[in-house]
Amino acid sequence: MSDSADRLPAEVADALVEYGHLSTAQRPAAAGDRHCARALAGRDDPATGGHQAALRLASRLAREGSIGEVLSLLGPHVADFAHARALVDLTAGAGRDDEVVALLRARKDDSWPHIPGDTELLLADVLERQGRIDEAMALLDGARRDHADRLARILARADREDELRALVLVHERAAVPLAAWLEGKGCHEEAVSVLRAGLPGTAPALADSLASQGRRREAVAVLCHVATTTADSEWLLGRLGDLLPGIPDPLDVVDDLERQCGTSRESRILRSRLLAADGRVEEASAALSRDSEPVELARLLLEAGRPDEAVAVLLTAPRDPWRAVAVAKLLIELGHPEEAIAPFEAETAARRAQQEVKEAEDAAFWRRFSAVA
Repeated sequence: MSDSADRLPAEVADALVEYGHLSTAQRPAAAGDRHCARALAGRDDPATGGHQAALRLASRLAREGSIGEVLSLLGPHVADFAHARALVDLTAGAGRDDEVVALLRARKDDSWPHIPGDTELLLADVLERQGRIDEAMALLDGARRDHADRLARILARADREDELRALVLVHERAAVPLAAWLEGKGCHEEAVSVLRAGLPGTAPALADSLASQGRRREAVAVLCHVATTTADSEWLLGRLGDLLPGIPDPLDVVDDLERQCGTSRESRILRSRLLAADGRVEEASAALSRDSEPVELARLLLEAGRPDEAVAVLLTAPRDPWRAVAVAKLLIELGHPEEAIAPFEAETAARRAQQEVKEAEDAAFWRRFSAVA
């Protein structure tokens, strides 16, 4: 039987260790579960604990001021983007930028998925904090990937207004950094105008800007307009969920959206959250239960101060491969690790039993074949 059939998902194993359920993680680890073994080992030994363990240790060393040890720990592994990113972030202000630049210039990215231009992005961050603004910009300008937004942020931090405005004329993604720079100067209306000109791509930033000025209705109107005029805009409903509770009759907005765009999973969840925020928890719970959303329902009950009911929902949720990990992680968070891993262990046992039956049938066949021969 393959290893992959005999272990918990990595996220579940990590959650067991993160929330202190070590004895629960030790049992599958002893039975050969590599994800649990790695998660447990990573608590003390980054060499055996994988990326996350090394990154946690590096963060602790940086907090203690041991930057030389951070370089020794992460430097040999900068081919992996997560390690390289951590190296850049954790050494900021420590006076070791020349060493970091040398490591990055020698970097060959072997992380998966590999994203062209990552090395230039990391180097530009270090060069900028050294005050080598033009070198950082030249690096990004010649990169294999479009870094207009990052170029714009560098120009904004350097207060190079003319170049920043010129960049916006040819790269609409530079509008958000320009608007943020204008807001920092107190030019709120001009920032809003810049963001409106960049719609629909700037919709989230425009909504945030308007909301921060107390113009929540306008922010909602912007997101609704983009949601009803742009394909694949369901992701905007998450932003609406943050804004709608602050305006009168938020459910009317959801009604209008569903009339124009149709009902989606996101809109149903948004409606339930608004119902709960209005004190209509039972109505919201019933809707999520009908829609078979156990994780969302459990979180809603938790927010309503009903943890026992949340646990009951998770324990009785139908087995769904798409939500299995999310259900298990929430159960672990709520202090029910054994119940969280039980379905995975049952599946493993069932697969093992099927394999044993198949092996027995194969052995019987070959015994009969040998007897005939």
